[in-house]
Amino acid sequence: MTTDDDALAEKLRVLRNYGSEKKYYNRYKGFNSRLDELQAALLRVKLRKLDEWNARRRASAAAYLAALEGAEGIVLPSVPGGAEPAWHLFVVRSARREAIQKHLAGAGIGTMIHYPVPPHRSEAYASDEGMGAKYPIAEDRSGLAQERIRAVEAGRDREQRLDRERRRHPERRHRRRQLGDRGHERGEPVRARRQRGGRQPGEGRSRLAMTG
Repeated sequence: MTTDDDALAEKLRVLRNYGSEKKYYNRYKGFNSRLDELQAALLRVKLRKLDEWNARRRASAAAYLAALEGAEGIVLPSVPGGAEPAWHLFVVRSARREAIQKHLAGAGIGTMIHYPVPPHRSEAYASDEGMGAKYPIAEDRSGLAQERIRAVEAGRDREQRLDRERRRHPERRHRRRQLGDRGHERGEPVRARRQRGGRQPGEGRSRLAMTG
């Protein structure tokens, strides 16, 4: 498609990429239309290796499952009877997501949070009513991820307000305060207060995807 309209060209680029400008965040109901002729030609050759590569992934997944069996605080993927997954991803869930990611990164193992926002909760479906009721499992798995996003957005908004106040009244000193921080007056370290308190935003049910 050829156009001299920059805005239209940009929207078309987004539409062909799932309606997404940023990975996992869908602005429009888009398409997966990124395979050009050159890529198709290369993939045709690579298809000869598909069975071999899938077998290697299955072997890697079997090794992960055996090594992690009984590991505390990790929910491993399960395979229904009669199914033979290609193991494009090896997905686990853990309340200690950040700690696990940090540990694996130190060992040179890449990880990522797979779908931090479930597709039905993206901007593309904001006008569709009752989407949450249609996908209860996704809602359950992503609940704390949504809390984390809201917390980040709230913190960003507060920082912007403080920055505007600093520019408007440079003579004033603005001290940041933690909302609901009872230990602030006593000067307790944030880490200590978190350990003493209950579950923090982002803890609990979450998903961590390890590529095979």
